[in-house]
Amino acid sequence: MGKIFRTIFMLFLLYYMYEFAFIIFDSGHHVTYSIKSKGHTFNIEEVAHTNLKEDNDNYSFTIKVGNSEFKYSIFNDFKKYSYVIKSLDYYKDSSYECLFVRYSNNKPINDVLCKYKNELIYYNNMENPSESLRKFVGSLEDYDVYKYSDGKEVKNYGGILLYEKNLLDNHYVSVGYGNGLYRVNPVDKINNVKIYDTELDISKIKVGDFVGNKYITFNYEVLNNYLQLEFRNINDRGFNEINVKDVTLSKDTYTIGTFGTSIYVYDSESEKEYEIDYDSLKILEVGNKETGILYYVDGKKKRTSINNIDNISFKGTTSSSYSDSKYAKVDKVGIKYGYYYYYKKDGNKYTIYRSDINNSDLLTYVGTTTDIDKVYYADDFIYFINGNELYYYSDSTGKKVVIANNDLLTNKYTKLYVYIKKN
Repeated sequence: MGKIFRTIFMLFLLYYMYEFAFIIFDSGHHVTYSIKSKGHTFNIEEVAHTNLKEDNDNYSFTIKVGNSEFKYSIFNDFKKYSYVIKSLDYYKDSSYECLFVRYSNNKPINDVLCKYKNELIYYNNMENPSESLRKFVGSLEDYDVYKYSDGKEVKNYGGILLYEKNLLDNHYVSVGYGNGLYRVNPVDKINNVKIYDTELDISKIKVGDFVGNKYITFNYEVLNNYLQLEFRNINDRGFNEINVKDVTLSKDTYTIGTFGTSIYVYDSESEKEYEIDYDSLKILEVGNKETGILYYVDGKKKRTSINNIDNISFKGTTSSSYSDSKYAKVDKVGIKYGYYYYYKKDGNKYTIYRSDINNSDLLTYVGTTTDIDKVYYADDFIYFINGNELYYYSDSTGKKVVIANNDLLTNKYTKLYVYIKKN
């Protein structure tokens, strides 16, 4: 009897080890299935991309109903399960076609998704939806209007208006302004972190950048023959500092890019490039006249002549960036999977769209910005400024305002950053 029990136990153990290994090492799946609901048949193609080295896990869906087709992606691993769509509602009139999708455990993740004038737009991002569409959304018993709508309750923190209900639990927003930074999150609410005791000429602060959960800058108040680095924590109140005694950096050193846990700076006096890694608290020479300048494109290291230094600028959140005759800027976020963000000039503002990297023909409306250089991408979120207000957008939250202040957000030295703390 004991031998039989041990055999059964070993079989169960082997089975669960196999299942565990499959989940850990599985690169995804591709399945098709159909769901019938309220007189409609929805044909679904589901493609999961998991255990990715360069991009976040994601699912892509193509949903066909009648002669219509919806394509979109969700950056969610759904525990790597298959057949994750459980039910759908469909709406159509002379202007709109819309879907409301429920996933595992029959829970919705995104707002009602609509096709309007050959674009995708989520319901709460519409300026003036039709009355019949409003009725359709109102008829959805499990639709949470407060999840996607922009909360307007505001509190004043020293002249900065905070929309506290719109803060996200694991998002640590930082707004750098040269002499310091504001931390905006559910713990601090708004906390003004003064980096320098004296008011310095902001134009002379050439290194002050965010990477990981750190803000890295030089202590420009120290009058030694070397610069002192400071690493300020974004998600708590601590900070580290290291003295760069082995390297003499001039006051003309400036940032050329960020990647991983490092920022890359160039000293125009010595004509050398350095990598400052907050994880190891080290600074290393990585570029000079002989080796050329190191930079990153699509997550890959590249080098170019030092003569091209004025054209080098890169960010770890953006794989590549360009402009063309139609768009003032196009940013690629992700390597194989992610988004293109398009900025189309409209008077003094820019309309923001995005598309899946693998489905660039279908654009989703995001919002409007007044400054295409002050945007930040974090996972499937984009943070952007419109006038004197800072917003974020994702398909799962809709567009919401975080803070408002004219002097801070319209300052040319303002820098945006978002650190998302992983569970």
